[in-house]
Amino acid sequence: MLSEAVNKVSDSLEELRQYSFSFNLKLLNVQELSSRETALDTAQLCISIFKAIGASVSLQDIDLAHLVKSLHKAVLFFHS
Repeated sequence: MLSEAVNKVSDSLEELRQYSFSFNLKLLNVQELSSRETALDTAQLCISIFKAIGASVSLQDIDLAHLVKSLHKAVLFFHS
């Protein structure tokens, strides 16, 4: 009984993890604008990249943006 409950919880967590990745976008080789870069700065930088490739994305489309400085990677989380 307990093992069944643990398996159900584990399966549910895995489903949530997979779902959350379906609305993420990672941009590679993104340089930081400054050492004090905010999430808004990162989001605006990414929006300018999107515009340059002809994609229509606004700040309202992005839930969260952050820069992984050591990897030069911007990670964006979009509304579902």
